[in-house]
Amino acid sequence: MENLKANLVRVLEVTKVSPPPASPSSAADFSLPFTYLDALFLKIPPTERLFFYSLPDPQLLDSNSIVTHLKHSLSLTLQHFLPLAGNLVWPPESPKPTVLYSPGDAVSLTVAETDADFTHFSCTGIRTVEECRPFVPELPAADDYVPVMALQITLFQNRGLSIGISNHHAFVDGKSSIMFLKSWAHIFKHTQNNPESPITLPPELTPFFDRSIIKDPKGIDLLYINYWLKKTNPTDPSIKSLKYFPNLGVSSEMVRGTFELTRTDIENLRKSATKEDESPTRFSSFVLAFAYISICAVKSARIEQKNKRVYLGFYADWRARLDPVVPTNYFGNCGGSHGVFAEAGELEDDEKGLGVASKRIHETIQRLDENVTKGAEETLSKWEKVEEEIKFVGVVGSPRLGVYGLDFGWGKPENVKMVSIERTGSISLADRRTGDGIEFSLVLSQPEMLRFASIFSDGLRTL
Repeated sequence: MENLKANLVRVLEVTKVSPPPASPSSAADFSLPFTYLDALFLKIPPTERLFFYSLPDPQLLDSNSIVTHLKHSLSLTLQHFLPLAGNLVWPPESPKPTVLYSPGDAVSLTVAETDADFTHFSCTGIRTVEECRPFVPELPAADDYVPVMALQITLFQNRGLSIGISNHHAFVDGKSSIMFLKSWAHIFKHTQNNPESPITLPPELTPFFDRSIIKDPKGIDLLYINYWLKKTNPTDPSIKSLKYFPNLGVSSEMVRGTFELTRTDIENLRKSATKEDESPTRFSSFVLAFAYISICAVKSARIEQKNKRVYLGFYADWRARLDPVVPTNYFGNCGGSHGVFAEAGELEDDEKGLGVASKRIHETIQRLDENVTKGAEETLSKWEKVEEEIKFVGVVGSPRLGVYGLDFGWGKPENVKMVSIERTGSISLADRRTGDGIEFSLVLSQPEMLRFASIFSDGLRTL
């Protein structure tokens, strides 16, 4: 990995960016305790995303102005997001970890340049999983703390740049991470001509940090934490337990494939999934996309025993489903893992498979509104059971995050990659750059990816 990075990028500097020293908000310690929704992801690898931007004026890359202003606007943004400049720590007197910002804490920012072909890296297609990793910042753990976030800016000669972000999943979910990035983009645009102008974030980009709104009368937080301790070092509840698992089993020889479902594709899937229903259910785009992707993944895996169970897992945002309702700008993890079982033979049925999968996923989502926390105590033990299943299909991300709406003033990203699926084996979902439909990426072996691509395209043609 180090050789790959050294050959592809030239690191210009590794610096620390802090909130403005004169900012009242950064003048004192600021800590946030873990909730059970954070503890659920204590050992999960960091969430890593890459945003590729083509710059309209190549001269922007001929000077330090763009990097200088990215640093300045990042500093201004961090005064609103102090915990992101902090660290995960485990105080000796505390039964659980906490996120702590202390004055002087900072985010690690790597600035690099590359001669690599911007078009190659910013477009879709089938690529080796290691290809983009040199553009992603590492999130190393020290002996007494673990950073919450790291960033990297990579300049592509006369073409554009990429912004890479790594977040420790035990503090930040996808919605919160994108909120921070959109806040950074907002401040960058509004201070570009006047760096010292005061900026107020709009309400939807102003983070809400009050952890007391997350109720946990059953003490699920400690249940989750003790589960992870047993996986690492049960006699040492310390910072060592905060070091995430670097990889959940994905080989570096695997490949990443990125595909799209247009609005027309989704409408055709909707018709196919409901063709035998007298009173057809209005399936959402997420349900239809997840169902169809799962079917293609199961078919490409060539499961021989049709009665073997498959688990279709997804992450659901709980902000609007908890009691009391959590504000949409709540910053932290606020969601849970859910899923349904199906037999491989059911999913591979060309006539009924799409309808079966769509209905089960839809019904599971509908039940979340009745009691979203039902089964929360058993979530981690369920994960262990799922590991024994012959096939797991899990999705992360969401088209609702609007990753292609992240505009620093240079227009939409050319491409957004969720690199961390290379460590977890999940499938990432996002909005399409064109604004309609869904884009998704997954990691498979080369032969399986080629089968998947063929099954995926052939299936859409025959709808």
